[in-house]
Amino acid sequence: MALERPRTQAELRDLLGMSNSGVLNLLRRLERDGLARPAEKVGWTRIWEKVGHRF
Repeated sequence: MALERPRTQAELRDLLGMSNSGVLNLLRRLERDGLARPAEKVGWTRIWEKVGHRF
């Protein structure tokens, strides 16, 4: 799975072959549904991780 380990939005974009806006919308929906969350922020970059074991 794409979020087996924490990843940046750019890593997810490249893995999933999606546009920047598509990945951002996906991550926001996953966050809203409690499936993923931003783990940390380094500069302007958010590192995303999955929440729980529902993936």
